[in-house]
Amino acid sequence: MSPLLVLFSLVLTSCAGTSRPTTETQPPPMSPPVAPIHPHSVTLHDDIRVDNYFWLREKGSAQVTAYLEAENAYAEERMAPTVELQKTLYEEILGRIQETDQSAPYRKGAFEYYQRTEEGKQYRTYCRREPGQADTENVLLESRVRPTPRTFCST
Repeated sequence: MSPLLVLFSLVLTSCAGTSRPTTETQPPPMSPPVAPIHPHSVTLHDDIRVDNYFWLREKGSAQVTAYLEAENAYAEERMAPTVELQKTLYEEILGRIQETDQSAPYRKGAFEYYQRTEEGKQYRTYCRREPGQADTENVLLESRVRPTPRTFCST
């Protein structure tokens, strides 16, 4: 037998026999919540449809709230290992976009229409103005404030 083959077999057997003891015992993974089925019939134009999850439309219901909290807890538990990655990705995405910006105005009828984004706001602001006069701006649709970065686990 060649010395190289002997050395290779010794390395393989020594690596196969070593296992790293784990000092941490992980709890069994949480099972995903299953929404209960409550059949609800809807008839429209002599067509009967059954919606088993119609009950989820009742947003103020204690049963819906309990189910959504169970979904959130499951998501938090499953996504816990990625919290730091989520924060890193969020910061990188914010670093790559220009948050304060304005589109080129376009004329339609007696007004110029344009959109702008502002730092700290999640949605665009839609505006119009008289052509070439910035001081006559009318805000058509205002944006909301950007929420804090979404994390699935509170740290």
